[in-house]
Amino acid sequence: MNLKKLSTILYFLAVLFFLNKIGIAPALAALPTISLSETVGGSVLYTYQSACELTAGKKEYGIILPQNNPQVDTIYLYFHGYQASTPKTMCESGGGDVGHGLCANAAKLKTQGVNPAIIVPQGKDKILEDGLNTSATKIKCVVEEAKQELQQLITNGVLTTVNNSNWIVAGHSDGWGPVKNFLANYSANKTLLFDACYSTGCAD
Repeated sequence: MNLKKLSTILYFLAVLFFLNKIGIAPALAALPTISLSETVGGSVLYTYQSACELTAGKKEYGIILPQNNPQVDTIYLYFHGYQASTPKTMCESGGGDVGHGLCANAAKLKTQGVNPAIIVPQGKDKILEDGLNTSATKIKCVVEEAKQELQQLITNGVLTTVNNSNWIVAGHSDGWGPVKNFLANYSANKTLLFDACYSTGCAD
């Protein structure tokens, strides 16, 4: 390797190091591709294969938006907790663990003057129980990736604006751990807990 080529490489590495130190390093990992999955109950479900390690083997995450609604003023982050659910079953209606009805509820929120995006990470049975398998770092990965996916929907022309400062975080069926770990790094305008802790977790 000649001296000129070596100097160029060292300069490039130094620039990357400097950008990382001041917090604006370029993303080295490719952003997961987001695509339209289905239209249900007046809403649309977009899905992407997450690069975050929240749950081994369960990578499909979803973003639910009301149809023909290009603005997002409220971001909901929904941790389903104890039972295994895919973005599809969380979108669809059916009751219990068959369907959570989030797509119909997103459309209903629109009629009430709210422009929501509902983020639905996919876990599996007991993965969120007592928060043992989540951490603030893992939840931060989920949140930052979701922000990038929403920005990608702007780039794709699906959305025009997203308010990233208005978050409502929900934990269902022992889903208190991820909510707690979200609050370690971020502020939520509201937290919603549904049957969200059992035994030791309730002390927190």
